[in-house]
Amino acid sequence: GINAEYPQSELAHMCLAATKKAIAATERAAEFERRVTELSTANAASIAIMTAQGAALKNTEKELKKAEKELTDCRKSLADAEKKNKQSAIALALMEHADE
Repeated sequence: GINAEYPQSELAHMCLAATKKAIAATERAAEFERRVTELSTANAASIAIMTAQGAALKNTEKELKKAEKELTDCRKSLADAEKKNKQSAIALALMEHADE
C-alpha cells in the first residue's frame, strides 16, 4: 500500500505541503473576495454619487428654465413699459403742442 511506497515522514511532509497550499489558496480566495466587496462597495458609492449628480442636474435645468421664463416675462414687461412711456411722451408732446 501507500505506506510501503512512502516512509511515514515523507507522507507527513506531503500532507503538510498540501495543507499549506490549501491555506494559501484559501487566503488568496479571501483576499479576492475582500477586493470584490471593496470594488462593489466603491461601485455602489459611484452609482449613488452619479444618481445624486443626475438629480442635481435635473433640478438645475428646472431652475434654469424657470429663470429663463422669468427673464422673458421681465423683457415683455420692460417692452410694455417702454411702449407706454413712448405713448405718454407723445401724449405729453401733443398736449404741450395744443397749449401753444
